[in-house]
Amino acid sequence: MIITISLNEIEKHADNIYEAIIILAKRARQINEEQKRLYQLESDYDEGYEDYEDEQTEKIILKPYKKLPKPTTVALKEFLAGKIRYDYLDQQEEEAPA
Repeated sequence: MIITISLNEIEKHADNIYEAIIILAKRARQINEEQKRLYQLESDYDEGYEDYEDEQTEKIILKPYKKLPKPTTVALKEFLAGKIRYDYLDQQEEEAPA
């Protein structure tokens, strides 16, 4: 089911909508990587070997992971609940050589 969220509601948690989108995108990527890592650990998935013996085997392996919530949905829920903390780097930290 699709739920419409007002941009004003999102903007309440950030200085502007563009900032909120950047924060949500970064968090969604983190969640996606966590889910990918979980999948790889539990299934002994070898990224270099993508051919399965048959389609049935592939469906059995991937079935539990298709039910995971979408990373963007999780990130948006966390953001609206105030569970995401973000900080800005100081100008000096950005300019300092690594």
